[in-house]
Amino acid sequence: MRLKLADFGLALLRNLNDLAQDEAQHHRSWCAPECLLDTETMIEVESFMRSDIFSYGLVLHYMLTGSMERREEQKAPEPPQNLGKGPLKDLYDSCLRLGSEERPTAAEIINKKFQVHTTNPYTVTLQTAEFFTFGFLKDTQIVVADSLVDESLVDSCGSRRPQGYPSECLSCVVEIDKDECDQCPELLGSELFQTYCQRHDEWRVAEKIENNANIALKGLTTRREGEDEEQRVVLKFAQATYAHHRAMRDVWEGLDENTKTQFLPCKTSVHPVFSTSFGLHVAVITADQIFLFTRRSMKDGIASPGDFTCGAVESCSVKDYDETRGDKTYVELIKTAARGLNEELGVVLKGKDLDAICLTTVYLKYDKHEWGMCGFVDLSDERIAPERRLTYASIQSRFTGASCKDKFEHELIKGVPFELDKMADFVRENFHNFASSTKLVVVKVMQSFFGVSEVEKIFKAFDSSS
Repeated sequence: MRLKLADFGLALLRNLNDLAQDEAQHHRSWCAPECLLDTETMIEVESFMRSDIFSYGLVLHYMLTGSMERREEQKAPEPPQNLGKGPLKDLYDSCLRLGSEERPTAAEIINKKFQVHTTNPYTVTLQTAEFFTFGFLKDTQIVVADSLVDESLVDSCGSRRPQGYPSECLSCVVEIDKDECDQCPELLGSELFQTYCQRHDEWRVAEKIENNANIALKGLTTRREGEDEEQRVVLKFAQATYAHHRAMRDVWEGLDENTKTQFLPCKTSVHPVFSTSFGLHVAVITADQIFLFTRRSMKDGIASPGDFTCGAVESCSVKDYDETRGDKTYVELIKTAARGLNEELGVVLKGKDLDAICLTTVYLKYDKHEWGMCGFVDLSDERIAPERRLTYASIQSRFTGASCKDKFEHELIKGVPFELDKMADFVRENFHNFASSTKLVVVKVMQSFFGVSEVEKIFKAFDSSS
């Protein structure tokens, strides 16, 4: 994560004499001493910037103590007793010096203070900084663009049910009147565009595929709203074709790493041409608390044949459209998730059941440039009708029966007790044979239920023992 703070200038520029007493005191609480001497006097730029550093020190104080006490104007706050010694203490003291010229600049803080004990996140390259890694799960080509999973989702007793993105974030507008090739010549260049055209024609006439319409991600923004700062994600889509997706994927896979970085200097950005698909990966925890893994079939056309995946993997398509709301078309991501669970595992959810589907994380499979969202459904959830709270044995019988349309994609189904140590053991023994996004999905679900710190602890223990 990258924590960014801005802008303290508002606290300095307000004329405190024009504010009500309580509001004026609020602004004073975040101001440097020199800004409180005479609010009518203009401050020189250099002093103004050093005043910001004092305000940053006050933010550090608040983060360490959880309180912002009223203080005398010519004094810094009393440092926390448990601060101890080290880089954080040095940073805290230097930012809260009364003389503005004695404080460090922002550049000095970034380039020196943060490098005392760890890697500075602002100076590492994007190529090495953003790929998903966790404990011994290294060398992935998965980038986490946004995730709701953090320690706050589980209370001290581990009893709080994790939550995903609000339902309104998962009903997204789709543009369907654009030619998917419109921007290819301009953004790819003539040589790559020729490659694209060749591959597009080959995929369009391939006998093993249907050139159906699919959904391409075209916009991704994140924000926090309301007094509780509820985290939301805004996704925008366009309609494309399967041949377009495969042709653009072929072009991307043929690029060297330097060229990929030029096209996508920030991996969490949505590229207007290479972003040609969007899928869901929904893990399943059965009503008797078994986590479902499946092994992919060794057949032509199957992605990652022979590898383990988990739950259901499904691409968004026109089957998930809602065209009943005026002149715009929407794709319902929960509908996609439900369709995948039904077709791949015979898990049928409908009506209020769908509220139990929890989507938490948006990611990019960088090696193939395919966007997706992952989450889970816990079939013991009381929001699911009792008759549809399936056990592992029930799902296994459906999987081997006739109720799963896509069962040819999998050769077996494997259940692991959904307990922290047993899940970690299975991951450690089998992660070499996990399909692309499975490592990420499994870790995110474990974090959601067992807590980020506990999952990190057990994976680090495995890492050090190996």
